Amino acid sequence: MTTLTSVVIEILGRPNMLGECRALAARMIAADEEINHILARTKRNGTLAQSVWSACAAESERSINLYVAEWRRFKARVADDHECRRRPNPSEVKVFEGAVAGIEGALGTLRQEFALLGKTSWVYGDDEP
Repeated sequence: MTTLTSVVIEILGRPNMLGECRALAARMIAADEEINHILARTKRNGTLAQSVWSACAAESERSINLYVAEWRRFKARVADDHECRRRPNPSEVKVFEGAVAGIEGALGTLRQEFALLGKTSWVYGDDEP
């Protein structure tokens, strides 16, 4: 099974991958990690509305699936590239950008809702786990 983490590892491991694609991969994994962090801190105690929680989780999953699927298409297109010299074409990069925009949009919503609770992502108060 191909996961977001495995895709990011593959992207970073391709020596000729464009910096833009590496940056998109980094943004994707960073947003996913922060979303998971916020959701883990709020789901179990119900501090975020279920509708917000589920909508952001669904958008995050949709974006990740889009990103991973496009990576699979790219790899299938360049399957004969054993030296890892080929790069994503502009239309493939657009799909990656769209996936990143989707997950960052979900993260923005979560940050906003979290801030309404007086909390900041990645910062713990004395009363938080």
